[in-house]
Amino acid sequence: MKITISVYNIENLFIQKANPDLPPFTPYKSDKKLEQLKKVFEDIDADIYALSEVGGLDSLTYFNNEYLNGEYVPALIKGNSDRGIEIGFLVKKGLELRYAQYTYKNHPIDFNYPHELNWLKEDPKSSLPTYYMSRDLSELQIFHKADTNKENPLAILFNVHLKSQRDPEGIDPRSKKRRQAELEFTLKSYYKTQEAHPHIPILICGDFNGNASDLKTDEEFKKIYSHYHLRDVLSIADLPHDRRPTYFLFNGQSKLPIQLDYAFIDEKKVHLIEDIAIYRYKNDLGNPKHLPRTKYDVWNNPSDHYPIVFTLEI
Repeated sequence: MKITISVYNIENLFIQKANPDLPPFTPYKSDKKLEQLKKVFEDIDADIYALSEVGGLDSLTYFNNEYLNGEYVPALIKGNSDRGIEIGFLVKKGLELRYAQYTYKNHPIDFNYPHELNWLKEDPKSSLPTYYMSRDLSELQIFHKADTNKENPLAILFNVHLKSQRDPEGIDPRSKKRRQAELEFTLKSYYKTQEAHPHIPILICGDFNGNASDLKTDEEFKKIYSHYHLRDVLSIADLPHDRRPTYFLFNGQSKLPIQLDYAFIDEKKVHLIEDIAIYRYKNDLGNPKHLPRTKYDVWNNPSDHYPIVFTLEI
């Protein structure tokens, strides 16, 4: 069978009616943007949404019940985000599938800042801080509904939202070292799972917060290709790089289109992926909007990211 998957950073899905007691200045979604999101989800009609920047399970459940007619099962385990932005899934009801979700939020990652490692040189007995994923790495295992064997998944999705490029303390420019450590933890977790289930499709998807594409790849992402031999689904579609942006950054008058959102699969299993696209937002008449020309265009969209959509044969 084939299932449709959408990878989508939904940008601060905090819904005030679901979470009225959140701290001041919480970036709640407006009713207008929630209606826009409803239209996006109706257009895509995916079987599974792998989501980033969800403002908690209450908001995701409310959005599903009030805007999507309760057609999905929300799956979200609270992670480590200090902003309350979580990663989660919406899984369509009525499919002949069942699911199991796991979190890696309590797994230490192999990381310390250089100045912390210097402490060991000065005092070998000193203890170093332990770091974890800044949000989480969430694993969704997909099974046939009639199969009760927990060791026999049909496919596995890893959903991740890597460390942003913010570095308020000025100790890790663009947070490159921390993001690279989170990616390497993700890739090692993927590889361990692949060893246990070598014959099924296993994907890593989410917001990577940098250029992880196969052109001018940021240094911290190069192991995706050199060591793990993964393919970005948008490269499978043979989309030109200038048509792959899922995010538009504006700095003054300059515009930087960039692909931040990805879904990776083993290069030997690319034949299982079809119907690949980036969903583009529509206006009130149902026609595709032009891509953002100013930051105001971004603000008028339901999210500052664009969803990736594809089908997976399982």
